[in-house]
Parts: sequence; structure tokens; C-alpha cells
Amino acid sequence: MDALLARARLRQSFGRVISMDRFWLGEQLPELADDLDAAFRDIGREDLADCVWHTEIIEPCPCDSETCGTFYTVSHRIWTGKVERFFDLKVEGLICVHVENGQIAWVELLNRPDICKQLIRMFSYGLSDDEPDL
Repeated sequence: MDALLARARLRQSFGRVISMDRFWLGEQLPELADDLDAAFRDIGREDLADCVWHTEIIEPCPCDSETCGTFYTVSHRIWTGKVERFFDLKVEGLICVHVENGQIAWVELLNRPDICKQLIRMFSYGLSDDEPDL
């Protein structure tokens, strides 16, 4: 299955429960979790650093970009619009972490095809880790 087809499957499922598994940032994306932990500590936000490892990834971005590694950690239905945004974190790729009510709500991450591929594997049925076309 190619990456575009996998992204199309994700887009069709966006907004619905598409996995019964629970995906924790620290388990699924440990390098990113480590980078975010360190970046938040560097800017004095230990409260956010402390929650990075056990933040649940509930949904990937439904866009078509092969380098988009954006994911959501809080349901869209409960966003209040009172968001802190962190742009200048020392993390590989272009990143913006949105924090709502002291909790990481979603992570916009571009130019990280490795994260994109992992999100596709996590949220797509029938893809294996050795899928050659991803």
C-alpha cells in the first residue's frame, strides 16, 4: 500500500474512533517525546515536560502531505480556543505545540516523514512495519 492510499484511509476516518489501541507519545514516538521533554524544560515549562511521556495520541492529521507528522492529543470537541502556542522549541522539523488548559492538545509537525510514517502505521489497518512503499 502506498503512502497516499494510507493517508486517504486516515482522512476518511478522521473524527471517528479508528483504533481501540491507546497510543502514548513516549512509547510510540520516544525520540520526539525526548526532544519535547528537553525543549519544554529548556524554556522553564516543567509542567509540560512532565506530561509529554504519557500524553495520548488520539488522532493523526488527515492531510495529504507526506512530511506531515501532526497529531491530536485532545478531542476537537472540547477545545475552548484558549491556547498557548510554542513555536521556537528545539526539535527537529517545523513544530508548533498547542497547549490548552495546561495540557498538550495537538502537535503540528512538518518535515518529519519518519513521524508521518509511524502515525500511518499506528492508525491504519493492515499496515506492517516492513511496508516497503511507505
